[in-house]
Amino acid sequence: MRELVILRVTQRCDCRYAWVQHVAIARGTGVQGAQIASLERGEAPIGLFDERSSVAFTLADDMLANYHAADQTFATAQNLFSPRELVELLLLIGYFRMISAVMTTLEVEIELPFGAKVLSSLK
Repeated sequence: MRELVILRVTQRCDCRYAWVQHVAIARGTGVQGAQIASLERGEAPIGLFDERSSVAFTLADDMLANYHAADQTFATAQNLFSPRELVELLLLIGYFRMISAVMTTLEVEIELPFGAKVLSSLK
């Protein structure tokens, strides 16, 4: 789910550099091509994603649009994630929002994906 949320945030923030790098990592962690294509279009149909992922996307969307989660979104997230998971999810969303802002502001040139190589070297 980590890579799915990263893709959601980087797509919403229009950060092509992070998107390109994390698509390669997502594939390496088993994310399906249809899921990646859907997220690239800004979609997240229920049939492609489980409930936890869908709620994580809604939480990310709320955080990106309003800097906080809607009460209903947060209550649902609290029911699906442990307190630790929820804090990690909020930090992940915030971190990639920040990275996206830095990279798009600096107009960092897109490089060939190297994240999958790093991921495979850790195995």
